[in-house]
Amino acid sequence: MTADRRPRRTQSMPGWAARAGEWVADATEGISWLIGLCVFVAGFGFVFFPIDLHDRNQARALQPHGEWVTAQEVQVRIDYVSGKGGGYSEVDGVRVRLDGTRDQVDLENVNAESDSIYEDIRNGWQDPTSVTGYEPPLTVRVQRSDDGAIVSAMAKDDYDYWTGDNNDPEIGLTLGIGGLTALGVLLILNGVRLSWQIRRGRVRRAQHEAGHRERVATTGKRSRS
Repeated sequence: MTADRRPRRTQSMPGWAARAGEWVADATEGISWLIGLCVFVAGFGFVFFPIDLHDRNQARALQPHGEWVTAQEVQVRIDYVSGKGGGYSEVDGVRVRLDGTRDQVDLENVNAESDSIYEDIRNGWQDPTSVTGYEPPLTVRVQRSDDGAIVSAMAKDDYDYWTGDNNDPEIGLTLGIGGLTALGVLLILNGVRLSWQIRRGRVRRAQHEAGHRERVATTGKRSRS
């Protein structure tokens, strides 16, 4: 038996996918920066929506099942965030030691209001100050299991933020859906605009050719092919 040495055909893209790709490429002509803006807004909204929803649900779960305690031993973790316009520091973690517990407890959803710190401050775990917030005595909302172990804990300021009149998840979802909607509308409108320009160009060419034929018929002169 001899091996089949014929070159294999590369599998072509399905017709509908090719046509869709061509339509998207045509529809984005001239508005690529607007398309990029819509994609950024939609991505921003959809990324933060589940995060904010989780944080809010976690805080609201403490409402019927939590209790207030006071922490006298508190530490905060400071992280530096770099940016094009300069950097800043933020509180990225808080841990406390509560009465009756031997180990430190990490608080949930810290720095809910995302206050930026522009003072000169070192990174890492450290005692809280008036700059970092979370100074003791710190009021904490905790939820315990049936055996008394702490399931979750949250500082009062963060708890109040998420259980108050908070619509951060809805804002994220609105940005995501709004960005996608604007993207679709822009693609459709730009596609219609480009199609109209193409048809107008064809009409002009047809009118030009008709005028040329009329001149030839009138003068009897034929253009050289």
